[in-house]
Amino acid sequence: TDNATLNAPQPPVLNNINPTNPSCFGGDGIIQLDASGTGMLEYSIDGGLTWQTSGDFNSLSQNTYNVVVRIQGLQGCTASDVVTLTADAPVQGTISINSDYNGFNISCSNESDGNATVSVTGGSAPFSYSWGNGENAATANSLIPGWNVITVTDVNNCPFVDSVFLTSPSAVSLSTDIQSPNCADTPDGSIAIQPGGGVEPYLYGLNNGTLQPDSIFNNLLGGNYSVQVEDANGCATTELISVSAPNPIILEIYRDTTINLGDFIQLNTFYNSNPDTIIWTNTESLSCGDCLDPIATPLVNTTYDLQIIDINGCSISSEVTINVQNNSSIFVPNVFSPNGDGFNDKVTVYSSKEVLQIKYFKIFNRWGEQVYKAENIPTNDETFGWDGYFKGKPVLPGVYVYVIEVEFLNNTTEIIGGDITITGH
Repeated sequence: TDNATLNAPQPPVLNNINPTNPSCFGGDGIIQLDASGTGMLEYSIDGGLTWQTSGDFNSLSQNTYNVVVRIQGLQGCTASDVVTLTADAPVQGTISINSDYNGFNISCSNESDGNATVSVTGGSAPFSYSWGNGENAATANSLIPGWNVITVTDVNNCPFVDSVFLTSPSAVSLSTDIQSPNCADTPDGSIAIQPGGGVEPYLYGLNNGTLQPDSIFNNLLGGNYSVQVEDANGCATTELISVSAPNPIILEIYRDTTINLGDFIQLNTFYNSNPDTIIWTNTESLSCGDCLDPIATPLVNTTYDLQIIDINGCSISSEVTINVQNNSSIFVPNVFSPNGDGFNDKVTVYSSKEVLQIKYFKIFNRWGEQVYKAENIPTNDETFGWDGYFKGKPVLPGVYVYVIEVEFLNNTTEIIGGDITITGH
């Protein structure tokens, strides 16, 4: 009988296990098995449930793996071990909004002053931050209204992306109610401002002046005004507003002038509106006190003030001065012959139109005796002259002295004297 010797194969040897943990969200772990043995080897990481001829296992998640190596076709010739793959917790974060502008996250509709902070959990430090506006810290200070995106990356380059919505008030706006002034030069116009948008309460300004809580600006002339509204967050809007006014009233009176006593002049005026009331001063020397072009007959230097009020109640005044000069002439004949021939039988006073009357006309002989007296008589009328008689008898021829008190139209007086020669009867 012959004896035969059977040699059993040696089990494979697991020389090296090279694991690579999955990164970030998992699914990219690797286990590399290096084994040696007789014949073709097969590899398993699930305890022998499934096999493959390569010792490289990819796309693995965090888990514990039972690795087995065997000689193909031989169930009992194996080598085994346990490999655990671990992964960092994924990068997570929460965003908190820090800014509060009277209930809004942004102060104004066109501002970028929002503030928010991202707080990170998971992942591996250090972390890098990237906000959509370019800021690169955990807290952003210049965020805009609407959606703002944040990307956080850990040391393994694992990202976390999120966004936050920041609110803002609507833009500040304004409308106005304008009351025009009644006259071109009267400050009784007004601007009332109605605000919109923004955040109450509001402040109001005019022509870059001090802001005030009152929305109405009174006592305005016609013209252009810059009006401003500012809300509780300091958001503002400005508009240029035009306040219309009636055209300026123009009043001109005939220039200052000089006339002779007793003359008259028409006061011509120019007025560019519709007069409702006309008021002159010193009407006693005017032909009318409520017309535009009265005739003036002043007896002394006189200033006439004119006030005109139009149908809108707008008033304008002007004045004109008329100077009066007394160029009067007074004449008493120095010779007369009261002989009854009808020619030069009486002596009287002759004058120009500036004279109102002769208050008295006195004649004296050479001894100083008064031989004639007349009072309050007109000039230029021989009826009121002296006929050369005294106490019913003709006086002797010779030289006689006269004295006259003249009253002029302007109520001034002047005393004039002279002599008269009587040539005979």
